[in-house]
Amino acid sequence: MTTVKAMKMIEFDIDKIRNSLSNTNIKLDIYRSIMNSFHNTNVSTDLQFQHNYKVFYGMYRYADTDFCRVYFEYMENNKTSGIDFEDIIKFLYREIGTMQPSFSSKLLHTINPNKPILDSRVEYHLKLKTIQSQNHIPKIFKYYDELVLLYDEYMKTQNAADVISGLMKYLETRN
Repeated sequence: MTTVKAMKMIEFDIDKIRNSLSNTNIKLDIYRSIMNSFHNTNVSTDLQFQHNYKVFYGMYRYADTDFCRVYFEYMENNKTSGIDFEDIIKFLYREIGTMQPSFSSKLLHTINPNKPILDSRVEYHLKLKTIQSQNHIPKIFKYYDELVLLYDEYMKTQNAADVISGLMKYLETRN
């Protein structure tokens, strides 16, 4: 049974989201900074962008490593190339030797905000099983494709429209 078939549609409560966000205002500001500056800077050399990205996405263990150099160079070189999740996973695995589904999805989301992020928080809230082993590289592609389908279906719902509208109103009141 696929991830999408196995899951019931998720309903999010905008009030719970607002309450949760009120405790994370700084993180929201960092996210906005990342997304607003992405196309206006060279992310492979902009240390402030990299710092914000690492803080927001929890890249602490990779702070000053070849992984970050390769990651941000790849991000910069592919800002407009139309890469997909599979391209990123394969590139990072080939260059660094480790499978990074979470950071791959975050890179893709930064390039294309219409693509969902796959990380432990998403897996927890959607009750998905984690796939991390290099032995499961083909499975992770299918897994992400199913998450994209689920995301795309959710985005068509009234609940998604309500949540987005509520979040936009919340963010406008913060400015």
